[in-house]
Amino acid sequence: MGLAANVTLSLSLAGSPTPAIQWSRNGNPIAGATNATLSFTGISAAQAGTCTATAFNFLGAVSLQLIVLTGSAIPAITAQPASQTVGGTQAISA
Repeated sequence: MGLAANVTLSLSLAGSPTPAIQWSRNGNPIAGATNATLSFTGISAAQAGTCTATAFNFLGAVSLQLIVLTGSAIPAITAQPASQTVGGTQAISA
């Protein structure tokens, strides 16, 4: 997945009593991420990691690892190639 991608994760769950949800990334709870849907806008390298959803009620909890965000960088040319002469008479320009 390239940088600046948008990702939405969602799950469907059932239980009685109705379970609560907490999303986490790399084992750390994501503040305010307590809905069945979690969205990331403009993925960056800082957001890379494993996302997990945990559903729980007073009877217990179950966790599901849904995705690993890689935050890979798109290749870029950082310097233009220099002009060169090939075979003594033909110039190649960048």
